[in-house]
Amino acid sequence: MGRMQSLGRLLALVIAGLIGIAFALAVVLALTRIYLQHRNAAALAIRTPQGIDEERYDRIEAPRKAFALLPGTGHLAVWTAPDAFLRRLRTMLADS
Repeated sequence: MGRMQSLGRLLALVIAGLIGIAFALAVVLALTRIYLQHRNAAALAIRTPQGIDEERYDRIEAPRKAFALLPGTGHLAVWTAPDAFLRRLRTMLADS
């Protein structure tokens, strides 16, 4: 019976170790995804100067339109600054 208990404890330790490794891997992957999203947003912001967006906006013909800049967010503002994005969107919708 002692040998079975030892095997049971060993199995429990192995399972706990595997769960720990899986958790650590999940955390690393989540942090990597956040880092890459931030880095990609910064890269997109660098590639498209602000004036180009404003020029494109000026050429749009529509009954109603609005242009908003969220400094430091780049093209992925909805992910990099969701609170600021939603505040501005709600303000724009309320004004229309």
